[in-house]
Amino acid sequence: MYVYLLFCTGFTFFQFVQQQQQSVCYLHELLGGVKSECCLYRLFTSAKIVVLFMKTSNTVVCSLLFSTHRSGGLLIGQLDKVSFFERQSDSQHRLHLLPLEGTLTSLCVEEQTRHLLASYRPTSKHGSIRHQLCEMLSRNISSDPTVIDNVCSCNVIHTFHGGRTQTVLSKTIVTRHPADPNRLLVCAGDESNNSVCMNLVTH
Repeated sequence: MYVYLLFCTGFTFFQFVQQQQQSVCYLHELLGGVKSECCLYRLFTSAKIVVLFMKTSNTVVCSLLFSTHRSGGLLIGQLDKVSFFERQSDSQHRLHLLPLEGTLTSLCVEEQTRHLLASYRPTSKHGSIRHQLCEMLSRNISSDPTVIDNVCSCNVIHTFHGGRTQTVLSKTIVTRHPADPNRLLVCAGDESNNSVCMNLVTH
């Protein structure tokens, strides 16, 4: 069972995770806007376990989420990309870049079905707000049948479109429908209409 809490103070995000009897803390710091890194600490001892560098981008991190996909790990949403650091041991994480593009504003994970909801601002390429509902995937890329080399990715199963303007950040949510566990409920604000849109998806 995983219990996590996400909050931010200034330019620092804290991600608390309780994994069985082990408690750790993911700490993301923007160091002067030049270097972006995410640190994993063990709670109560302040011992730094590992530092995760966002090697291909220094853009602002707008979302940190713990995911139970495969062996578990950290989903890091930056303005220009989404990364999944798969936890392989206390000190080893494997980076998987998810095939999502746009100017990210929000990430949300439905843990029981392991669906991911990514929301994006309008751009010159996409004229409206997009909320992309994805399923997390793993596939073996090894050509050797005796070796397993799984790569984590995601597949967009539905895209919801919103208004054509977004001036403030908003949080979108995906959750199971309370009356029908076979359906997902996607909730997102629509700034242009000053409303909240709710969509049902069968999974």
